[in-house]
Amino acid sequence: MRKIFIGNLNYDALEEDLHDHFAVAGEIRDVRVIRDKDSGRSRGFGFVEFESPEAAQLAVSTLDKTDMLGRSVAVSLAKEKERPPRDKGYNPYNSNR
Repeated sequence: MRKIFIGNLNYDALEEDLHDHFAVAGEIRDVRVIRDKDSGRSRGFGFVEFESPEAAQLAVSTLDKTDMLGRSVAVSLAKEKERPPRDKGYNPYNSNR
């Protein structure tokens, strides 16, 4: 699996629109248009997760800067979220404290 980032989305774009536009690159596992929590309005970007890394790379190389609903979308491989280290909490048996 590999996820791609799609920026400069038309604010009216739906998940179905993303799926239809990017399905030419390969089998899609998941599609998300990111929305504002309060208003529910699109924030202008989203993600498509493909079944294979090859499909994701094909989508980036062939669909970047293509027209989708009147806007030129920016397509790139998504960066993995950096997660902060988990706090192990207090351990009375840890002699390092």
